[in-house]
Amino acid sequence: MKKKIFDFILNILIFWVVLDLIPGLKTPYGGISKFYGGIVFAIALELADTLRSVFGLPKLITVRVILGTILTFGVLWVINSFAANVFSFGPSFVGGANMIFFNIPKLFVVQDINMVLLLTALIGNFCSIIIFKIKH
Repeated sequence: MKKKIFDFILNILIFWVVLDLIPGLKTPYGGISKFYGGIVFAIALELADTLRSVFGLPKLITVRVILGTILTFGVLWVINSFAANVFSFGPSFVGGANMIFFNIPKLFVVQDINMVLLLTALIGNFCSIIIFKIKH
């Protein structure tokens, strides 16, 4: 039980960091909005694991990425469409980071909100899988 709670909290923190990296994100309540987003992300990943086991799908990384991304995208789309006062996504870009010793240029601009949601879900799932593979 302690492991499940720790994994849930770790997924909340992972998505908090991912939301910090999205430049087109508007959070009216600041950290509370990101915390709610993290909770939704963690619930979506737990639901993805449950669906995987119910349908008897193998424990492959690709299955986890596909299910997690689909569920996370769906939940983010619902929040962005119907609860924009929690947080809302806008046009964004990939790259444009200022590191300590170098700058990463903007790679491309994403104007479509659904594509921004998909990229956010995909990046969140990849980060979660990498962190949990390192943890184990």
